[in-house]
Amino acid sequence: MLATNGVFGASLSTVNAELARVLNLRAGVLVTDVPEETPAFRAGLRTGDVIISVGDQPVVSLLELRQRVAALMSEHAIPLQVTSRNQKLRTVTVSLTPPPSP
Repeated sequence: MLATNGVFGASLSTVNAELARVLNLRAGVLVTDVPEETPAFRAGLRTGDVIISVGDQPVVSLLELRQRVAALMSEHAIPLQVTSRNQKLRTVTVSLTPPPSP
């Protein structure tokens, strides 16, 4: 589930304070790519979203996000609080169980 530059099949990047200011984003972890058929895509994550918390714990770096996800891997689903591209706050839940076969 953990990729070298992402989590749940999505490519991610830390949004530091300077980048957040320049791009008018919140600090957190920027979703840079979400291929279809990944757990991240099925949960509703899209390119341009910024993950700001995992469960009820805030995250400001990719390392923090990975640590929080690793701590919750025994759960069946992990809630992520996300600021979408249009600056709306929402929660998506990434399922850790594979989708049913067709």
